[in-house]
Amino acid sequence: MSEPKRPMTAIRLLRTLQTPASGPAIDYLTMRTPSPRLILPNGRYDAGWFDDFKGELNVERSSAGRWRFQRWLHIHFDTGRYFVAANVAHMSLAGNTSIVALDRETGRFHEASRTRMLWRNPVEVDPEMERFLDTESGSSIAMTRDGVAFDIRLDGLRFEGTAEAVFERPFSQVTRYHGGAGTLQWWGNLSLDRATLTLDGQARALPPGALGAYDRSVGHRRPIQNWNWLAAVGQARDAETGEPVVLSLLASTDQALARPRISASKNNVWIDGQHLKLPEMTFRYDVIDADTWDTGPWTLTSQAPNARLALRFTPQHRRRERRHTPLLVDVDFNQYYGPLSGRVEARGRVLEVDGMFGLVEDSWMVM
Repeated sequence: MSEPKRPMTAIRLLRTLQTPASGPAIDYLTMRTPSPRLILPNGRYDAGWFDDFKGELNVERSSAGRWRFQRWLHIHFDTGRYFVAANVAHMSLAGNTSIVALDRETGRFHEASRTRMLWRNPVEVDPEMERFLDTESGSSIAMTRDGVAFDIRLDGLRFEGTAEAVFERPFSQVTRYHGGAGTLQWWGNLSLDRATLTLDGQARALPPGALGAYDRSVGHRRPIQNWNWLAAVGQARDAETGEPVVLSLLASTDQALARPRISASKNNVWIDGQHLKLPEMTFRYDVIDADTWDTGPWTLTSQAPNARLALRFTPQHRRRERRHTPLLVDVDFNQYYGPLSGRVEARGRVLEVDGMFGLVEDSWMVM
C-alpha cells in the first residue's frame, strides 16, 4: 500500500503535537464483564470486549471535551438487485444524513447526503443513543426491541422499513484511546422484515429476509481518526460440499496516521451465525489518484490462529464526504462499494467467496 498523502494542515499539526502516537495496551481478545457504567470514576472509558454492554451511558463523566463526543447509526442491506446503505450521525460539530442505493440491473448509483455544521445541525439523539432523528429531512434510524426501524428521506430517495437482529450476538466493545477518549460500538447483523425503496418517484418493495448489518457507535473520538472498515454479508460456498454458507464480515483497523493508534482487534466474522473475533486484519490498496482518492483493488488478509482470510475487493462506486474549515475540521471520508472474492478458512471449513457485495472505507477526520 502506498503511504496516503494527507496534507499537513494547521489543525493536523496542532493535534499531532497534542496527542500520543499510540494508546494503552489492553486485552481486547478476552471477553469480560463490563462495569455498570460506561465511564469509570477516573473519567476514562471502561475498556474491553463484552458479550453485550447494557450499563449506564454516563458519557458526561468523560474527562474528554464535549466537542469530541460523536455518535452514529449506520445500516446497509444487500437485497439482490439493490444494495442500500444509510446513516444518521451527530458529530458534535456537525450532523450528517446519507443514503446510497446501487441498482445492479442498470448499474445506476443513487446518492444523497446532507451535512449541517454547528448551530445548523438538525440531528437529535436520545439519551440511550438508540434513536437518531434528522429534524430537517424527517429521516430516522432507531434500535428497537427486535432490531432496527428506519426511514431515510433525502433528495427524492427514500428507504423505509424494519429489520430483525439475527445471528449469535453483535460485536460489543469499548475501546480506550488516551485521557478521557474512547468509543462504545455495537456491530450486528440484520434480516429485513419489510422495506420499501423509492427511486425516481417509484416505490419498490424489497424482499423480506434480505441480509444486512448495522454499526451503532458512541464516544469521545480521537483528535486524528484514520481508519479502514469492511462490511459485507451474504452467501459463500463450502469448498468441500458445495453447500451455501451465510457469511458476515465486519472489521476495522487503524491506518498509520491515526493518533493515538490502537490495536483494538475489531475484526469480526460470522459463519452460519456463529461469531469469531480475529486479532488482526490487514487492508492493502493503492491510491491511484491523490486528487479524487480513487483506489485500485483492495487485498484484505488475516493470518489469525482461529481464521484465515484472503479476499480481494474491487471498488465499483464511491461516496465521498470532504470538508475543511481551518483550525476546526479536516474531513475526507471515502466509502467504496463493490464485490468481494477469495477464501475464508475457519472452524475447520474452507469457504469460497465469489461476488459477495459489500463496502470498505478509507476515512480521515481531524477535529
